[in-house]
Amino acid sequence: MSKSKYGSFFIIFVLIVLIFTSVFGISYIFSNSTSRKMSVKIYDKVIYNDSSNIIFDNLEPINFQVIGTDNYNIKIIPHVSSENDFSFKVNEEDVWFSYILDDMTFCFDITYYDDKSFDLDFRDNSLENVLSLYYPYYKISEVPTPKNNVSYFDLIIEDKESDEQITIALNSLMSIRVNNIELSDEVLSL
Repeated sequence: MSKSKYGSFFIIFVLIVLIFTSVFGISYIFSNSTSRKMSVKIYDKVIYNDSSNIIFDNLEPINFQVIGTDNYNIKIIPHVSSENDFSFKVNEEDVWFSYILDDMTFCFDITYYDDKSFDLDFRDNSLENVLSLYYPYYKISEVPTPKNNVSYFDLIIEDKESDEQITIALNSLMSIRVNNIELSDEVLSL
């Protein structure tokens, strides 16, 4: 064979290898990016993607059913945005909510079940109570009244085996502690 035949054979071989590599690479990328195996079922609604925003009623525990994995972690972190950042006092020093970057899961009441589900109970989790649990040995004050339908926390559910995760903005009707309600006899009519 002449040099030109070897050269054209080599070029054709390289082109065939590039085409097969490209086809397999593209199919691999698309198959992995669109086939999420983990999902979460809340209130009969299945969530597959990140940053799902659901308004929770804080009158009863919320049940989360994790589907597609037996081995997961959950973590609750602050959900900080311009509409929910605020300052409060920790031992009379100003602290901004956006400065808290740590895991706050221990501040919430979570019950795990054998069927891969868990309950998150918001009933005792006023914003002030959560911050008091986060700073257990300090005096917390001047916590503003939380706005309804604004997320203050993100729940992250992560599959330990695939590192797949779902983030849910906990957009709850945060409970507000009310003390000393007085009713006037003149206002009440029975």
